[in-house]
Amino acid sequence: MLFDRIKEWMNLHPRKTVIALMVILFVNFLGVLIYTVLTYEKVDTIEQQTAREDHNDRDNIGLIEQEMPRGNTLMFDEFRKVSKLKDSLEMLMEKGITTREDTLLFLRIVEQYRKVDPTIDEDFKKIDSMTNN
Repeated sequence: MLFDRIKEWMNLHPRKTVIALMVILFVNFLGVLIYTVLTYEKVDTIEQQTAREDHNDRDNIGLIEQEMPRGNTLMFDEFRKVSKLKDSLEMLMEKGITTREDTLLFLRIVEQYRKVDPTIDEDFKKIDSMTNN
């Protein structure tokens, strides 16, 4: 009965029906907007997270360098670079078929290794002599 009355009114007043629907839509939109603003938790952006991690790393590097023996020449930044390069090499090793881009990536990784450890060429020569025998 109520539904029939509403349906009849909507048929008699189509403009008012469209306006009423738009008002309801706008009120719902405002309600969702207010809800999201009130329940929003601030999340750090990637830049803020990396800046905080860099700051923490700088604090930790001083402690690590104090505890490291003086004869050790590998610094913390170099260790991080080597671990990232190692991860990249492992990713390349897991690939079955290598492409031209993979070969170029390998050459760039080797160049970065040479910057960190100039004696790596000797290690490559040892590996090469072991595989050729």
